[in-house]
Amino acid sequence: METLSTMHTLSHTLRLHFLLGFLLLLSFVFKFEAQAAPQLSLAILELDAKGGVTRDEASIITDRLRAQFIQSGRILVLERTKMEAILKEQGFQQSAFCDDTACSVRIGKLLGVKGLITGSVSRLDTVYTLSARVLDIERGVIVREVFQDCECPLKQVLTDIAPVIALRLLGVSAGGASLSPQKPSPLPPVAGVRLETWAGNGWGGSLDGPAAEANFNEPTDLSLDRQGNLLIADSKNHRIRQLSSAGYLSSFAGRNELSDLIGPSFADGLRDQARFNSPMAMALHPSGTLYLADTDNHRIRMISPQGEVSTLVGTGVAGYNDGNPAVAQFRRPQGIAVDAQGIVYVADTDNHCIRKVTPQGQVSTVAGSRQEGFLDGKGFQARFRYPQSLLLDPQGRLWISDTFNHSLRQLLPSGEVLTVAGNGQEGFVDGPAPQARFRLPHGLALDAQGALYLADTGNHRIRKLLPSGEVITVAGNGQAAFADGNAAVASLNQPWGLALDAQGNLFVADRGNQRIRKILWK
Repeated sequence: METLSTMHTLSHTLRLHFLLGFLLLLSFVFKFEAQAAPQLSLAILELDAKGGVTRDEASIITDRLRAQFIQSGRILVLERTKMEAILKEQGFQQSAFCDDTACSVRIGKLLGVKGLITGSVSRLDTVYTLSARVLDIERGVIVREVFQDCECPLKQVLTDIAPVIALRLLGVSAGGASLSPQKPSPLPPVAGVRLETWAGNGWGGSLDGPAAEANFNEPTDLSLDRQGNLLIADSKNHRIRQLSSAGYLSSFAGRNELSDLIGPSFADGLRDQARFNSPMAMALHPSGTLYLADTDNHRIRMISPQGEVSTLVGTGVAGYNDGNPAVAQFRRPQGIAVDAQGIVYVADTDNHCIRKVTPQGQVSTVAGSRQEGFLDGKGFQARFRYPQSLLLDPQGRLWISDTFNHSLRQLLPSGEVLTVAGNGQEGFVDGPAPQARFRLPHGLALDAQGALYLADTGNHRIRKLLPSGEVITVAGNGQAAFADGNAAVASLNQPWGLALDAQGNLFVADRGNQRIRKILWK
């Protein structure tokens, strides 16, 4: 009996020692794993405030984004006060000053973090765009870049969009401190391309003069005349400007003197006495007549070769009505094209449809209805969502930037509407047209080889649809910023209108930068 008791005690003791040893081994393993996989450390720089957003608003959104990362418990986030103290000690007075990778890497090393999040927030009309990217400090590469649009108030950006951005960025960490790209980087811009500033000093204003000294106030569309002069829809100056081939900027039509700020924003007559209200799109007829979408006057205007401004159609009241000039109505038209016979096509933007105007001013709807949506089909069956820029090609096909559907559409002579590129979802993807993604596309231009250029406004890039059906990026690095140079490093800020010259060089109305840029092929 005593022997059995002794054996039982010994067995119990051995089990206890084994359990303690096993627990000790587990603690060693867990300690080793914890040391092998430290928590990822990140710093979040102040989001850059772009067009339509104040610095205070950007700061509020940054704080919300930082809070989302902290709440996740997966990331060690450097506190704002500590980050700013380190930067100040090193001679930096603010945290939102880097516009290139080299600068960001330097900041990340100063802060002693493995990853750095930078980005920007902008507002285009009622749409906020929040972009953010994660930089691996050790490798000096961007490992994830995300964008999110929201047609919403600032409060919803804080409650809905900031959490979405944070969740999408959190995917860069696969349980350790190393960062891996989400997918291969997009195709680089085509080789041999250079972006230069052609006019504008970057300040909003209405100063005429030498191109480098002149300024604009949200230029939105471009058109080249037979003499090589560039006509510019300077929307918030309520004028059409002209940049001569000699490099001098002058007013072509419309008035914007201080005395004109009080009084009517609409007047026909000689072009230097006429008045417009945010003219946003133009189309030049072979005869020399310039057609305008006078957006906030809800009218279609025309300027004759003799300099007379007249109204083709539109009552001046926002609405929707087909018929003759006395009754036809539009609602903020922002796209226009004209064929050789003088038939005018209008992107009736806020009515979500495409209208047709005869030389006599008879208006009809050729595609879409007042109901917004995304649907191919014939005539009224098709659906658009705030269509904007238009372009007619030699085959009579009307190309349409279906802006808020983030897609490129086409109206055939038969009346059928097709989607050529994009699928209604925003993004940035090069490749075959059906898989390509855009963000708020606007201006269109067609070259002699049949390639279509597109201003990918929300992505701050110029894209190109090749005759083969492949979409590539021509210029812009995706940052809403300003920088000339090689297309791979050059920056645009909300590129809008496009125009090709006889040599195949592309003019760009860089709306957010208040400049006219030019893409040249070296």
